[in-house]
Amino acid sequence: MDADAQLLETPPEPTTADTKQAKRTIARVPPKRPPPSERFGFDVHLTVLTQFVLRTRGGAGFVDTEAIESIEGVKSQSASLNANFWVDIGLLTKEKRQYKPTEPCVETVRFLRVDENRAKATLRPVIANSWFGRVAQDFLNIAAKCSEDQLVTEFAAEAGVFDIKEKARGLRVMVEYLAYADLIVREEGEIRLNEANWPVSNSAPPAPEEAAVVSTALASQARAPVPAVVQQAPSSVRLATPAVAPAADPGWLHQSWPGLFDISVRVDPKAVRMLESVLGQLRLAIELRATDEETKPKGE
Repeated sequence: MDADAQLLETPPEPTTADTKQAKRTIARVPPKRPPPSERFGFDVHLTVLTQFVLRTRGGAGFVDTEAIESIEGVKSQSASLNANFWVDIGLLTKEKRQYKPTEPCVETVRFLRVDENRAKATLRPVIANSWFGRVAQDFLNIAAKCSEDQLVTEFAAEAGVFDIKEKARGLRVMVEYLAYADLIVREEGEIRLNEANWPVSNSAPPAPEEAAVVSTALASQARAPVPAVVQQAPSSVRLATPAVAPAADPGWLHQSWPGLFDISVRVDPKAVRMLESVLGQLRLAIELRATDEETKPKGE
């Protein structure tokens, strides 16, 4: 057979195996945020994270997932299929194909061996500040209570999960993280926030002189000018520049830092939680604006 005949020859039909493999490849849509693997429960997470801490001698170095999964008692793929989730929420850091536990992860594992309540308290800020922790807080601030299925649906929507039925078990693991950290309470088949443990913050306390200024301002009920609303915000939070002050209202606290911010907040724990959510959005907007300024060509 000459070269021209070979070029005209009809290519072979794809086999059944080829067709199935193509369908599997097309059907997989990666999520926006990596959820836990649906193959393993929450108890496996604690076991594997403990081994990350032990194998790296308390986070002193990096280790690959194969080394973790070679340990007796660690299930196959339990590290590799969950590593991206742990990196995403701040329990591991990644360098090339190896991982190292973060300080909160190391401290959580250390306390697990001596005082589980301290372990939960150490893990709490990580989970509260994770993307699914913020989703749970925002949703339950509005709904007050919900079923586990409703919360799982919210997680799926935020993560961009394509097939919620396939990933349901993994999404429920995030509910277990919230429960373990005492951030939610289960009552008669429903879930609500454990308000005693919210809000949670990793930020450092203010310097003594700053704390004194804030304490004095909050203790005083004398009203400074109340900000005018310049953007859509919850009715319990006002952010803007100073404007004409209405009559004094003891139900609101006002704080002003000249040249930096001016804010009034309703005297209500829920208002404080909403404010923290708004501040997170403002922080992101400021960071994006700073990035735009840095990348803008000179002279524009």
